[in-house]
Amino acid sequence: MKAYAKLIEGTRWALDDRRGHMVFTDVPEDLKGSNYAATPSELCLMSLVGCVGVTYRDIATNKDLELKDMKVDSDAEKDSAGFHRIAVSTTVWADDEKKAERIYRNTQALCTIGKLFKAAGVEVSYEFKFVQI
Repeated sequence: MKAYAKLIEGTRWALDDRRGHMVFTDVPEDLKGSNYAATPSELCLMSLVGCVGVTYRDIATNKDLELKDMKVDSDAEKDSAGFHRIAVSTTVWADDEKKAERIYRNTQALCTIGKLFKAAGVEVSYEFKFVQI
Protein backbone atom coordinates (compact mmCIF):
# COMPACT_ATOMS: atom_id res chain seq x y z
CA MET A 1 0.00 0.00 0.00
CA LYS A 2 1.31 3.43 -0.93
CA ALA A 3 0.15 7.04 -0.79
CA TYR A 4 1.38 10.29 -2.26
CA ALA A 5 0.53 13.94 -1.52
CA LYS A 6 1.11 16.87 -3.87
CA LEU A 7 0.58 20.52 -3.01
CA ILE A 8 -1.80 22.02 -5.56
CA GLU A 9 -2.08 25.61 -4.44
CA GLY A 10 -2.21 27.44 -1.13
CA THR A 11 -3.50 24.87 1.37
CA ARG A 12 -5.00 22.47 -1.21
CA TRP A 13 -3.47 19.02 -1.54
CA ALA A 14 -4.09 16.14 -3.93
CA LEU A 15 -3.76 12.72 -2.29
CA ASP A 16 -3.16 9.68 -4.47
CA ASP A 17 -3.19 5.99 -3.50
CA ARG A 18 -0.94 5.00 -6.44
CA ARG A 19 -3.78 2.78 -7.74
CA GLY A 20 -5.53 5.46 -9.77
CA HIS A 21 -7.69 7.00 -7.02
CA MET A 22 -7.37 10.58 -5.87
CA VAL A 23 -8.96 12.70 -3.13
CA PHE A 24 -8.26 16.24 -2.04
CA THR A 25 -7.75 17.89 1.30
CA ASP A 26 -7.72 21.49 2.50
CA VAL A 27 -8.52 23.50 5.60
CA PRO A 28 -11.40 25.92 6.29
CA GLU A 29 -11.17 29.62 5.54
CA ASP A 30 -10.90 30.48 9.26
CA LEU A 31 -7.59 28.57 9.22
CA LYS A 32 -6.48 30.53 6.14
CA GLY A 33 -7.46 27.75 3.78
CA SER A 34 -9.79 27.78 0.80
CA ASN A 35 -12.28 25.20 2.20
CA TYR A 36 -11.97 23.36 -1.13
CA ALA A 37 -12.14 19.89 0.41
CA ALA A 38 -12.41 17.98 3.68
CA THR A 39 -9.66 18.47 6.25
CA PRO A 40 -7.25 15.59 6.95
CA SER A 41 -9.09 14.97 10.26
CA GLU A 42 -12.43 14.85 8.45
CA LEU A 43 -10.92 12.36 6.00
CA CYS A 44 -9.90 10.18 8.97
CA LEU A 45 -13.45 10.21 10.32
CA MET A 46 -14.85 9.57 6.83
CA SER A 47 -12.43 6.64 6.54
CA LEU A 48 -13.83 5.16 9.74
CA VAL A 49 -17.46 5.22 8.58
CA GLY A 50 -16.37 3.93 5.18
CA CYS A 51 -14.44 1.10 6.81
CA VAL A 52 -17.46 0.12 8.91
CA GLY A 53 -19.64 0.10 5.81
CA VAL A 54 -17.25 -1.83 3.58
CA THR A 55 -16.38 -4.35 6.29
CA TYR A 56 -20.02 -4.94 7.23
CA ARG A 57 -21.08 -5.38 3.60
CA ASP A 58 -18.26 -7.84 2.95
CA ILE A 59 -19.16 -10.00 5.96
CA ALA A 60 -22.91 -9.75 5.21
CA THR A 61 -22.32 -10.99 1.67
CA ASN A 62 -20.26 -13.94 2.92
CA LYS A 63 -22.88 -14.80 5.59
CA ASP A 64 -25.83 -14.57 3.16
CA LEU A 65 -27.55 -11.71 4.96
CA GLU A 66 -30.11 -10.03 2.72
CA LEU A 67 -28.95 -6.45 3.17
CA LYS A 68 -31.30 -3.95 1.56
CA ASP A 69 -29.70 -0.74 2.82
CA MET A 70 -27.23 0.59 5.37
CA LYS A 71 -26.28 3.95 6.84
CA VAL A 72 -23.24 4.73 9.00
CA ASP A 73 -23.02 8.04 10.87
CA SER A 74 -20.41 9.41 13.25
CA ASP A 75 -19.90 12.17 15.76
CA ALA A 76 -16.45 13.01 17.09
CA GLU A 77 -14.88 15.14 19.78
CA LYS A 78 -11.54 16.55 18.65
CA ASP A 79 -9.24 19.38 19.58
CA SER A 80 -5.71 20.41 18.61
CA ALA A 81 -4.35 17.36 20.48
CA GLY A 82 -6.40 15.01 18.32
CA PHE A 83 -9.52 12.88 18.53
CA HIS A 84 -10.81 11.99 22.00
CA ARG A 85 -14.14 10.30 21.42
CA ILE A 86 -15.97 8.96 18.38
CA ALA A 87 -19.51 7.62 18.37
CA VAL A 88 -20.47 5.49 15.38
CA SER A 89 -24.14 4.81 14.72
CA THR A 90 -25.13 2.24 12.10
CA THR A 91 -28.59 1.47 10.77
CA VAL A 92 -29.08 -1.73 8.79
CA TRP A 93 -32.14 -2.71 6.77
CA ALA A 94 -32.00 -6.51 6.49
CA ASP A 95 -33.94 -9.76 6.85
CA ASP A 96 -32.38 -11.36 9.96
CA GLU A 97 -31.82 -9.28 13.12
CA LYS A 98 -29.67 -11.79 15.04
CA LYS A 99 -27.41 -12.42 12.07
CA ALA A 100 -27.20 -8.66 11.39
CA GLU A 101 -26.16 -7.95 15.00
CA ARG A 102 -23.54 -10.73 14.94
CA ILE A 103 -22.09 -9.31 11.74
CA TYR A 104 -21.93 -5.87 13.37
CA ARG A 105 -19.94 -7.23 16.32
CA ASN A 106 -17.53 -8.86 13.86
CA THR A 107 -17.31 -5.59 11.93
CA GLN A 108 -16.23 -3.74 15.06
CA ALA A 109 -13.46 -6.27 15.64
CA LEU A 110 -12.25 -6.28 12.02
CA CYS A 111 -12.49 -2.65 10.87
CA THR A 112 -8.85 -1.57 10.51
CA ILE A 113 -9.55 2.15 10.87
CA GLY A 114 -11.45 1.53 14.11
CA LYS A 115 -8.46 -0.46 15.35
CA LEU A 116 -6.15 2.46 14.50
CA PHE A 117 -8.27 4.92 16.48
CA LYS A 118 -8.45 2.57 19.47
CA ALA A 119 -4.68 1.94 19.36
CA ALA A 120 -4.23 5.72 19.48
CA GLY A 121 -6.25 5.86 22.70
CA VAL A 122 -9.44 7.24 21.16
CA GLU A 123 -12.68 6.10 22.80
CA VAL A 124 -14.77 4.61 19.99
CA SER A 125 -18.34 3.56 20.73
CA TYR A 126 -20.70 1.74 18.38
CA GLU A 127 -24.50 1.82 18.23
CA PHE A 128 -26.48 -0.59 16.06
CA LYS A 129 -30.03 -0.11 14.79
CA PHE A 130 -31.91 -2.76 12.85
CA VAL A 131 -34.87 -2.29 10.52
CA GLN A 132 -36.68 -5.43 9.38
CA ILE A 133 -37.27 -5.70 5.61
